[in-house]
Amino acid sequence: YSGFFDCAVEPEFVLMIARDLVDEVDDEDDLTAAIDFVSPGIELHNYRFWFGEPTSQELIASNGIHAAMVVGDQKTSPGSFDWDEEEVGIFIGDKQAASGLGREIMGGPMSSLRWLVNHLVRRGESLRAGQLVIPGSPTRLVPVEAGDQVSARFAHLGQVEARFTPGA
Repeated sequence: YSGFFDCAVEPEFVLMIARDLVDEVDDEDDLTAAIDFVSPGIELHNYRFWFGEPTSQELIASNGIHAAMVVGDQKTSPGSFDWDEEEVGIFIGDKQAASGLGREIMGGPMSSLRWLVNHLVRRGESLRAGQLVIPGSPTRLVPVEAGDQVSARFAHLGQVEARFTPGA
């Protein structure tokens, strides 16, 4: 815990890209076929803004406040569940701190991934096989404290846990 500044977490769909995506993608079936598997994840953030309200410069300098990622062992086929209806929750201990549905992420995780792929291709870049992608979270950021046990729970993807030890 001591390695973060005002640590906060959110649940994430973690996508393993199966093949290079070098062309724009419109068809959802093509996009789904480009994902090897989906795992549950917890994204950790340094949730401190040093100059009051966050500016775009501060967000860029702080890597969008992203600090780390915890990825679960479960590997689910991307075609085996409804992305938009997937129920997601973040828990501190046994208490649910926030919840949402996949569709609350930029129109759904697949819409978010489509936007990313097409944006990169238009810039002459691409996603590559073996890369992990997180399309965004359907919940708000949840602050955590030293000693907290956090779990991200998904209806079909399983769950992943992290404990925030006080540290040195």
